[in-house]
Amino acid sequence: YFVVVEWAALIFAVGAVFVLRRKMAEAPRPFRTPAYPWVPLFFLLGTVIGVSAIVWGQIQVGNFSPVYGLAIAVAGFPVHYLWKRLKRSQ
Repeated sequence: YFVVVEWAALIFAVGAVFVLRRKMAEAPRPFRTPAYPWVPLFFLLGTVIGVSAIVWGQIQVGNFSPVYGLAIAVAGFPVHYLWKRLKRSQ
């Protein structure tokens, strides 16, 4: 169920805006988000609710594809951190 995984990636991408704005407060801003932080916050809230509703609805009808897709995507996190650690030790 690719759409759920794609929207989950968008949640992380927009969430990264908050993290980067805090960690790199002095960095130049090539684009100013109108009504920041409200616009990305509303997007995150709506997207989390929407993805949750899709996953829940699909589970109710016996389709576990979105859960499998999210599980595969989440499995990439440990692989990423192990890869980073291996590259750092070389």
